[in-house]
Amino acid sequence: MIDIQPLPLVPFGKYKDKSVTELLADKNYVDWLKKQSWFSEKSPIYNIVVNQTINTTNNSKTPEHNKLQNLFLDKNNQQKLLLKLFNKQVTSDIDEINNILQDKEIIRCFGENNIPEFSVNLDNTTTTFEYKFNWDLYIHYYDIQKIILTSNLETELFDKRKYKEQYDIKENEKYNNNLLLLDRFTEELIKFKEETANISVDEEQVENIVNKYPAYKNGVAKEREEGYKKSLNEERDRQRRNIIHKAWENNTKINELFKNCKVNLNNSFSSYGYSYSINDIYKIKKEYENDYAENYENNFNKHYEKYRLKYYEDILNHDTFYVRKSNENQYDLIINICKIKASVCCELKPTLSDDYPCVLRKLQTQIELTLNNIKSNQFYAEKLFRGSLCPILLIESFTSKYTSKEQLIAIFKQHNIKVIFTNEIFETSNSLEIESVNTNKLIEENKFLTDNLLETQQKLLQAEEKIKYLEEKILSSKS
Repeated sequence: MIDIQPLPLVPFGKYKDKSVTELLADKNYVDWLKKQSWFSEKSPIYNIVVNQTINTTNNSKTPEHNKLQNLFLDKNNQQKLLLKLFNKQVTSDIDEINNILQDKEIIRCFGENNIPEFSVNLDNTTTTFEYKFNWDLYIHYYDIQKIILTSNLETELFDKRKYKEQYDIKENEKYNNNLLLLDRFTEELIKFKEETANISVDEEQVENIVNKYPAYKNGVAKEREEGYKKSLNEERDRQRRNIIHKAWENNTKINELFKNCKVNLNNSFSSYGYSYSINDIYKIKKEYENDYAENYENNFNKHYEKYRLKYYEDILNHDTFYVRKSNENQYDLIINICKIKASVCCELKPTLSDDYPCVLRKLQTQIELTLNNIKSNQFYAEKLFRGSLCPILLIESFTSKYTSKEQLIAIFKQHNIKVIFTNEIFETSNSLEIESVNTNKLIEENKFLTDNLLETQQKLLQAEEKIKYLEEKILSSKS
């Protein structure tokens, strides 16, 4: 397990013995520090605060690094990287969408459709090199893709006609029933008014109540007399209304008719039916008949639209789909293919070996500084680092004595850092083949080759000595 070092602690001042991220969050203190002449001597805090740099043992920009970075000047390569990151997730959604589109009713209404494979759209994406906090490559990826399918007109008209046949039967039945109830209510109301027309009240009781009013004890005699008569009439009417009201409440038949009548009487007059005149009822009936005839088609279309939207909603039953009315008779099926907002922050490594713990510590520091900046700086939060943060380590060649490629990926994954190798992105690449090398095996192979070379050299020396001996023998024989 790798020992991950935390960010450096501040050895001085207001934030002494605290993480440098706390210092960075205090903008006023940062501004003050930058003006102090002694601050430049406080490395590495000075580099982090002023230059936003993080020192590592392997941070030089080599030609190989620049070559790897330059690959992403090509938008096709940017697309390949983003496709590697998001293809699996979006493809899974597309498979689910295609399964839903196979529903027989969807095919009947919208035809046979199949969502194509996911492709990255860079229209709203920005790419920056040598970005803040030492990121080699920063891609703000914003990609919203949707497909709109319009329903088949012939199918829609057929379904609408079929639905309207049943709708007309039910509406006509309700209409006639309402008129019948209204006529029956009118008949009962006429009877009720006749029965209550000559209701008499207890005059002695009326006088006793009015005599208790204090308003008639003072004033001019004529005014007292007029006021008294007025009060008698008002009290007499009040008691008469009370008697009629009780009679209304006790008349179960007329009350039932009044409540069941679907022509909305209550919106026009009192909630008590006995307050209607017969002329009022005839007027309401005429208005209801005219309104029914004039607005029937419009009311049907509104009703059918709600029904049809609910019909599609029940079939699709998925938040990826949205249905809206397209025109008078057709509907649009809007399919959200993807909605991605991500900040892809990349560290590029042409080569990586057993020093990868240093790279991991560097990336952890960059991530913490980036997240701290998002929290403390509203500009970055809203304008730059929108969406989820995706830290990436992109490697061309990896050699390690102790760690396999799979182990490296797992180690960085523990810290939410995704490791990607260039041969996973580029189908044809001039980069070195990526592999985890077993150093012991190389040593053995090297020893074998060295031994063979020494043996061959010895044989050559022996051959040279033999040739020299023969040359000397030839020369001696000539002499």
